[in-house]
Amino acid sequence: MNTKTFGDVTMKAVSDTGTVSAVIATIGVIDRDGDVMLDGCLPAPVKVTISPYNHALWNVGAPGIVPLGYGEFKQDGDHLVFDGQFNMDIQAAREAHADIKMAMEYGVNTEWSFSLHNKVVEQVKVNGVFGTGIKSFAATEVCRVARGASIGSGTRAVKSAEVKQ
Repeated sequence: MNTKTFGDVTMKAVSDTGTVSAVIATIGVIDRDGDVMLDGCLPAPVKVTISPYNHALWNVGAPGIVPLGYGEFKQDGDHLVFDGQFNMDIQAAREAHADIKMAMEYGVNTEWSFSLHNKVVEQVKVNGVFGTGIKSFAATEVCRVARGASIGSGTRAVKSAEVKQ
């Protein structure tokens, strides 16, 4: 499985029920991996899972790992965005949501990644620099990572009430 990481993600948890919205990538910008997400690379919204930290769902040596939630990954103007719902009935999802909230309160960037399958690419030139343009791809999950590849986005806001145990 290939994954694509994007850093300094603009992420916003918008309710106390675990709803999350994240700007994951900017279209037309060369990232730290030398890739450029091209306009139209994700032509229709796709349903994806929220994987535990660092693509844990795909770690063969980690039995018992379950998705933290589900949502929709799509292009919205000049960005690739994820809108989803943490499953707040799962302890790990509550902890992940709480950690994102705390990171944002402290002004720490929350970086995300997504799975990247069936890529169609072409060489492109952006501001005089060559990169790998991603014309299309398939995605099945998103997750938080320690460091992503995206340039130019950042954390905006979070709103969440305490979860009753």
